[in-house]
Amino acid sequence: HAKNPRTVHLEVKAGDQKKFISLTATKKIVVSKNSLAPFTPDVNYEFPSVALGALRTWLTIRYNRVAFPNAFNDRLNKVASKLKKLIEPSEKSLLSIYFDLNGDEAKELDANISYQLSIILVYYAKDDPTEAETKISPIRDQIEALMSKYYFDANAEVWNGIQLKVCMCISDEEITLSQERELQPWYLEHMTLKAEAAK
Repeated sequence: HAKNPRTVHLEVKAGDQKKFISLTATKKIVVSKNSLAPFTPDVNYEFPSVALGALRTWLTIRYNRVAFPNAFNDRLNKVASKLKKLIEPSEKSLLSIYFDLNGDEAKELDANISYQLSIILVYYAKDDPTEAETKISPIRDQIEALMSKYYFDANAEVWNGIQLKVCMCISDEEITLSQERELQPWYLEHMTLKAEAAK
């Protein structure tokens, strides 16, 4: 499931047998079209649709990665590993995580200015949207508590570094294409590919 973003393992069909291939991005080579011209596809091997979807996702994540400001990443590092641990148990239901920095996605803010962060958890509705939301809602609550613990000064009643404006759950049937285009994904590669396999 691409826990290492530089390598992915995929299942292929070889007749009635299952085989597996390993693709390593750091070992890629350039092959000219002319050198491929004499060959035709090998009909003995076939990618199942789930493997093809995983490959597309892995390539998209690797070569179209969203870069958040260094200042934001440095501040988020305080909770990044804890945030991942909260999210991973729900990875079969959770399809995507989006971060909205309130227009500051390309700005390196001074230390005394907090990033205004909204987190959107998109879950796979499947046949029972209510059940799916029930699984994701506790994760939302835990994320809110985590961000408050590390960034909110209760005595001074101020946020330091990152202010969590909202953390919301929304189903894949409710989020619109225009909304997705405006939001920036925060990737956990192996979680995304597991979600592909669960569809």
